[in-house]
Amino acid sequence: MIIKFLIFFIVNLYSNYCDKISQSFSDAIWSLKISDGKKDIVRCNSEKLLIPASSLKIVTSIYSFEKLGKDFKFKTEIMSDDVKNNTVEFFVIKGYGDMTLGSSNFNSSIDGVLNDIYDLIESKKINRIKNLIIDTSLLDDYPESSWEWQDIGNYYAARVSAFSINDNQYSIYFKTYGVGEKTDIIKIYPDPGLKIKNYVVGDLPKTGDNSYIFSNPYCENAVIRGSLGITTSAYIVKGSLPNPLETFLKILVEFLKSKNIIIENNDVIYQPLNKKLNVLKTYYSPSLSQIIKVMNKKSFNFYAESLLRYSLLKKGVYGLNENLKELGDFLKEKGINRFKIVDGSGLSRRNLFSCDGFIKLLEFAKNRYYYNEFYESLIYPGDEDAKGHIKKFGLKYNLNTRIKSGSLNGVRSYVGYLKNDGIIYSFCFNVNNYIDFIDTDLFFEELLFKIIKDKK
Repeated sequence: MIIKFLIFFIVNLYSNYCDKISQSFSDAIWSLKISDGKKDIVRCNSEKLLIPASSLKIVTSIYSFEKLGKDFKFKTEIMSDDVKNNTVEFFVIKGYGDMTLGSSNFNSSIDGVLNDIYDLIESKKINRIKNLIIDTSLLDDYPESSWEWQDIGNYYAARVSAFSINDNQYSIYFKTYGVGEKTDIIKIYPDPGLKIKNYVVGDLPKTGDNSYIFSNPYCENAVIRGSLGITTSAYIVKGSLPNPLETFLKILVEFLKSKNIIIENNDVIYQPLNKKLNVLKTYYSPSLSQIIKVMNKKSFNFYAESLLRYSLLKKGVYGLNENLKELGDFLKEKGINRFKIVDGSGLSRRNLFSCDGFIKLLEFAKNRYYYNEFYESLIYPGDEDAKGHIKKFGLKYNLNTRIKSGSLNGVRSYVGYLKNDGIIYSFCFNVNNYIDFIDTDLFFEELLFKIIKDKK
């Protein structure tokens, strides 16, 4: 009798939490699940397929760890034929999927790469290059077609390429004046070759960046609209390079010519050169664990999109469609049969995933050799390496959480782990189609705290 009463009490207790969510998000679709690895602690609508936004990077992380291994490094090769009379017929930079070359995320830069290439050329006593080539034959990619027009011109929608530089993004430097006054563009680097119309105005100090760049990889024009919080220093807004390889090649040619290196021809190629060349130098990326750590801490879409396309690199397979098929098979092997995934970052609203699916993956990862690296890639309360408001999650109620969140207009999702009394709980909370009148971070933090507290 006592056991039946306890079961009745617990079921009703957690039903009350589900009712609280329903009341708070009465017009929304939502899902919740918390598990201790052996049983579900709370489960409400957990089978529903909802838009996960950037929480989808959990899926991309685990898939990449599985297929590449935590210590895997991408590479970029510099090659040439034999040097004759200080001249080479071909000088080729070939990309193999390294998305980190020249990235400030790893203390690199475009200038650093330029100088390094020049030092290599000088060391080989080369002063004439007949054909300077960037080889992107491994992959000629395209942006996901369902990404929104508001997003695709901005840095967080940077396109993937076999050779990447500076995270395939450029920076626009603005000078702000008064509130409501038009801003001026004072510098753009690297130059994307776009004709940019600027409609950005100043806003109150500390209101931040509320501007959007409207362009796409196949246009020569761009429009930037919105507002920037006025500041005495230059305000930097980052965009997605429409043609990253052509942009870098132009910069490289100009730089080498300034160093008195003769460049006769230059080109980006999308098919293998089929020439026997000598490898002069190989650049290696940081380890996959380090890349995923930056990806999850900063919710860095470019790395997620790159990793999804190159996770089968060891098999000699590249591309979005090829990896989506393999990813689908991987998820089904783990008992996750209902989902829709079209990208690696979660930027598309076509992605659909359930809390049931996330919990299965989180529990699966607990027993994998890369678990510590995966766990450390997630955001903890007060995390200085994290980007955005989610770094504060867990501070108010002193929760020992590791979390990956996601947000789009009308979408908030939270996926991760909670440690309490020696137990590692997996959790997922996702809300779609809600009107932004509630602090969802604080709401879920309080809910998570009360559920774990009441479990005691």
